[in-house]
Amino acid sequence: MKLEFSNRVNSIKELIFRRLDALRTGDPELIDLSRGLPLGLPPREVLYELNLRLKYPENHIYTVEKGLQELRDEVAYFYKDVYDVDLDPETEVQILMGGKDGLAAIAQACVNPGESIIVPDPSFPAYVNCALLAGAEPVMLPLRAETKYVPTNADLEATLKKGKAKLMYINYPHNPTGASCTLDDFKRLADFSESNNVVGCYDAVYREISFVKHPTLLQVKGAKNSCVEIGSLSKTFDMVGWRMAYMVGNKDVIAQVRKVKSAWDVGQFVPIQYSAALALKMTSYIEEVAKKYANKMTKSLEILKALGYDCYEPTAGFFIWIKLPKGFSSSEQYIKKLWEDKKLLLMPGVGFGEHGEGYFRVSTTSSIEKIQAGLKRLDKVN
Repeated sequence: MKLEFSNRVNSIKELIFRRLDALRTGDPELIDLSRGLPLGLPPREVLYELNLRLKYPENHIYTVEKGLQELRDEVAYFYKDVYDVDLDPETEVQILMGGKDGLAAIAQACVNPGESIIVPDPSFPAYVNCALLAGAEPVMLPLRAETKYVPTNADLEATLKKGKAKLMYINYPHNPTGASCTLDDFKRLADFSESNNVVGCYDAVYREISFVKHPTLLQVKGAKNSCVEIGSLSKTFDMVGWRMAYMVGNKDVIAQVRKVKSAWDVGQFVPIQYSAALALKMTSYIEEVAKKYANKMTKSLEILKALGYDCYEPTAGFFIWIKLPKGFSSSEQYIKKLWEDKKLLLMPGVGFGEHGEGYFRVSTTSSIEKIQAGLKRLDKVN
C-alpha cells in the first residue's frame, strides 16, 4: 500500500531546534547555550494555586474555547494596569494553549490558500510553518542590523508587492536578535496593516523581559482596528511546559480564531488557567525577572566584548545576536566546529532564515556560572 499525505504537511520545514537535538548527546562536559528555555520553577504562589485547584472535581472537566472568565478578566486588568489599554474580556480576549497555538490559529482564520503571510527574516521559524500549514505563501520581510532590525516603510511596501498578503507576523523584543522597537515603530506597523487590509499579529512573548520598559502595539490609537497581540506566561514565569498564552485585540479576528479553536481543542486545563490568573497579578515578580536577565546580559556581553565579538546589544529578552568571526561564512559549520572542538552548543543564525546567515545566537537562560563558563570556551577574535 502506498500512503499519500497532505501537501501542506509535507511542506513543513524541519526546525533548527530539532536538527540540534542530534548534538545533545548527554555528554556531561557539553555546555548548551542554544535554547531559550528557562530552567527554573514557577513562583511558589502559582504552584500552590495549581495544587489547590487540582482538588476540585469541577476543574477536571471540559472548559470553553474562549477561556476561563477569571483569566480573561485578569488579562484585561493586566493590560489596563500596565499599558493603559482597555479590553473587553468577552470579545477582545482569547485564551490560548501556548503562543504557537495562536500563531497557527490566526493563519487558519485569516488566510486562504494562494494568499500570503508576511514573515520577518530572521525570525522564529514556526512563522513560516504556520503559513505553509494554512496553504499560504510565506513572504519574507528582511530585517537588517543597520535599521536595528525594525523594517522601514520602504521594506514594508516592497514586501507587500511580493504576494497577496492578508496577515503579518511582528515580534518585538525580537527573537533571535534581541532588538526592540518604539511606539512610533508600532504606529507605522499598525498604519501599514490597516491601510493595506493586512491583519497585524504581534507576537509579544518576550515583552515583559525588558530592561527598559517595552511598549505594546495596542497602545497605538486605533491599533485594534486591524491588529491583535499574543502574550505568553512561558518565559516570564518559567511556565514553558504549561502552554499558557492569550490573544487580545481586534474582536472580529478574535471571533474567527475562536471558531478555529472550537474545531481542534476544548481549552486549556482549568487549574492551569486559575494559576495563570494569579501569575498576572504578580507585577513585582515580573520586574524582578527582567532585572535578573539584565544582570546576566551585562555579564555575558562583557565576556564577549573582551574576546572581540561583534554583538548586537539588546535592551530586552534573553538572547545575544553575534556576528560570525572572520574566516567563517556558514553559521551551521561554525556551530558544529564549536561543538566538536569546545564542547559548546550555540544556535546558528541561518536557522532563523536567510538573513540570519553570518550570525549565531547565545541564550542567557542558564545560570550565570554556566553561561560564563561556556562563553569563556570561545576563541578570542583577532
